[in-house]
Amino acid sequence: MATVSYANDHTPYQQHPRNLLPIATPDSAGFSCTDNTRPNEAATRILSNQMLETMDTEIGNLLVKSGLATMNRAGRLQ
Repeated sequence: MATVSYANDHTPYQQHPRNLLPIATPDSAGFSCTDNTRPNEAATRILSNQMLETMDTEIGNLLVKSGLATMNRAGRLQ
């Protein structure tokens, strides 16, 4: 048995490695979202979405490396 835990996205929001994000992801370099104020709302949403995308990528990598799934030519799990 193996247990893998992933936390929800939460503050502090942070940039993740670009190689874990889809190519069309907005550039978040320089975003500083230390709170959820109105001026930071758009930046916070972008970073939150990126945190979820990288978590999805890593779960996919785990499934492939453990042999529970494979990637097709389009890069999608099967």
